[in-house]
Amino acid sequence: MNIRYFSDTDTALLEFSNVPVVETKEISENLYIDLDEKAIL
Repeated sequence: MNIRYFSDTDTALLEFSNVPVVETKEISENLYIDLDEKAIL
């Protein structure tokens, strides 16, 4: 798990794996989730 904070945008990135992202979905106005190939099937 990797956590990065970006102070210029006041955002955080939580990475649970290093598998390539295939699709990003908006969960709410301020929350997005990146999905890998297995998660979207």
